[in-house]
Amino acid sequence: MFTTSLVIGKSALAFGNIHAIMYGQLLEAYTPSHGPQKGTALGKDTWVYLSAGANPDYATAPSAGSSVEAFNVYDAPGTYSIGLPAVQIQSAHIVFGFGANPSVISDATGAPQQPSPLTATCVYDFVEFTYNASNTLYLNTTMIDQFGMPIRIQVDPADAVLPQGAGVIPQREFVFKSYSSFINSNPANAAYAQCMNDPFGNALTERILSPKYVIFGNGVSGVSLSLLNQGKNPPVSTLPQGTYYYAVTALNANGKETFAQYLVSSITLPEANVAVNIAWAPNDMQPAGTVSYNVYRGTPGGNSVSWVCVTNVPASNFPPGAGGAVADLGTTLNSNAPTFNPLNTAFDAEITTFFTTYLSTAKSPTSLTLTASDGTSDGYVFTFTGYSHSDSNGNITHLSMLLESVVDSAGGTVSAPPIPLQTAFNIYYPFWNTNTFNQNKPSPPSWTVYPNDPASVMVLAAQGVFADNTAQPVPPGVTAANTVIYQTLLGNLENQVVAAITRGIANQPGNPQNWGN
Repeated sequence: MFTTSLVIGKSALAFGNIHAIMYGQLLEAYTPSHGPQKGTALGKDTWVYLSAGANPDYATAPSAGSSVEAFNVYDAPGTYSIGLPAVQIQSAHIVFGFGANPSVISDATGAPQQPSPLTATCVYDFVEFTYNASNTLYLNTTMIDQFGMPIRIQVDPADAVLPQGAGVIPQREFVFKSYSSFINSNPANAAYAQCMNDPFGNALTERILSPKYVIFGNGVSGVSLSLLNQGKNPPVSTLPQGTYYYAVTALNANGKETFAQYLVSSITLPEANVAVNIAWAPNDMQPAGTVSYNVYRGTPGGNSVSWVCVTNVPASNFPPGAGGAVADLGTTLNSNAPTFNPLNTAFDAEITTFFTTYLSTAKSPTSLTLTASDGTSDGYVFTFTGYSHSDSNGNITHLSMLLESVVDSAGGTVSAPPIPLQTAFNIYYPFWNTNTFNQNKPSPPSWTVYPNDPASVMVLAAQGVFADNTAQPVPPGVTAANTVIYQTLLGNLENQVVAAITRGIANQPGNPQNWGN
């Protein structure tokens, strides 16, 4: 059994009692000795939760739609012992709710779902952990993603690297005030005000959301486009041949609109009078109270787009879990444009500055040098040097990092590295004709992940060009046996670049050598 201590300060109880929930996925079969499933064999990969009572133990997750019970409710400050039964568990969470159960609901597969900031009835936060077969506990806070209340984890005896532990020490009120000051300190920070609002712009007092959550919590998901009545069978549209963009927003009872993605999807009509079918499903993260949806059509022209609202449809036509569709027959409800999320373009200038800084031209000869690990136990350190490149039209296309050297754990040169020297690792410039409305921009590579998502969304969500290491074709010279090493190194480089951009260090003066640290 692994035992950990939970220390609750007096100020932590200002909102009420603290409800604690623990759940995760079994790494191997397990039979609880206490609790609701006592004596019942639970299979590997089963989702389980920690039961309450004098002798708590792991039990199978509740049925679909049921809430995971709290294993304890703390009503006084002090130090409390939490014993993990002799069970290896992964994808595990301890969720703390102020004043109420934070409502961790199981889905149809029995997997507990994190409480949503838009539906939670209390302030909450959580830590993640994995307890594996080697009796090792990996534990971390998740406050780089969202913030609900201060949590700090501390190794006992104190760890030499992090003697003060990891997490947030200041009180919750101070963190919220500091975040508000950050927003008000610079006009460029204003977009992050959305992280303290629901998709309709209503202030949230329970939680500071992650930008990724705000980007994807705009009311709809899975928007898809298809052609209708090609061959001109009724109903015939009035749309001329060409390419069109479509965006969908959700409206509440007061007609207030959620922020839409900068670009949801596009479609090309091969001939005139062909209608477009727009389908979507309600987003799982959207707040209650969506009463209708606006559908917008955008017509590109040069480096801009003209928007009109095609129709407004009741939310009852799009039931949760099923969704629905509506046809664009070329008619116009009004000439309004969708309300776009300001976070969708928050990092555009920084991305452009970064790739331009290392552009391989006579005017800008600066190169970028980074190091990375291949993720194995051999201790190799790979060093890369590279430049940004442009096409014949002057469009920046990619940053090419060439493998220059490899050293082992003792600092000695590796004469025959698993990846040949001068192999190129490419990080692509994420501005294309598919996500900028500018038809003069180049098309994305055919294998690109999320080619319609804006560049800043790729940064905030760590996706697209900053997470396509397994999608890119493996270059010549890399053997099948070393493909995973190549992909791991590329992913490491992509992660360094996106992390440096989000943390504001990518464009600092000088040549950053140690982003990975």
